[in-house]
Amino acid sequence: MKRLNTILLPLIIWTGLAPALYDPPSNYYDAAAGKSGPELKLALAGIISNHTVRSYADARTILQTLDAVYPK
Repeated sequence: MKRLNTILLPLIIWTGLAPALYDPPSNYYDAAAGKSGPELKLALAGIISNHTVRSYADARTILQTLDAVYPK
């Protein structure tokens, strides 16, 4: 995995793809635009409310799987 990161990460950054990989979907923050204080807090809570909660046990399973697929 380290070799893969050593090759791919600089390539992604160099080609300018990194921002595209991590940008939120278009209009993602529209509900929060122009708001402040409690209205902003409520709008942001609404934006992030539809997410998947993962436990530490889930993380352990996922990381073990990744380690098996991409050994060091």
